[in-house]
Amino acid sequence: MNTRPHAVLGVVAAVVALLAVLAVVLTVTRDQPSLDPGTPDGVTQLYVLALIDGDDEQAIAHLDPALACSAPLAGVSRPLRVSLTIADTRIDGNTAIVVADVTESSGGMFETWEHREEFELHRIDGEWLLTGHPWPVYGCK
Repeated sequence: MNTRPHAVLGVVAAVVALLAVLAVVLTVTRDQPSLDPGTPDGVTQLYVLALIDGDDEQAIAHLDPALACSAPLAGVSRPLRVSLTIADTRIDGNTAIVVADVTESSGGMFETWEHREEFELHRIDGEWLLTGHPWPVYGCK
């Protein structure tokens, strides 16, 4: 019996395992980007992070008080994991639109989906606040 194919397969498996461990280490140890609460992009990202972390009070702090939201937020679908990439930001005076590509995962390999969301913000008393029906909260009243 030739053991050479088994040795090659063993080396390939070891390299794949090593690369997987390296990817996990790099993902866990990378620095989180600093998010500026004074910008529409930063407010949008902080809002989504708060919702995913289950911190409804913090998420509501980024919403226009006219939406009349209160904690706990009802009817919010909280995916297990979310990746949010800012695709575009348009600012016109005291109004901004942040366009984000969202990737959600519920845990399984085939339970991942992508969509594009537009977040509308208004600058109120010098602070950017989300208004309208920002994903994934579609209304509080």
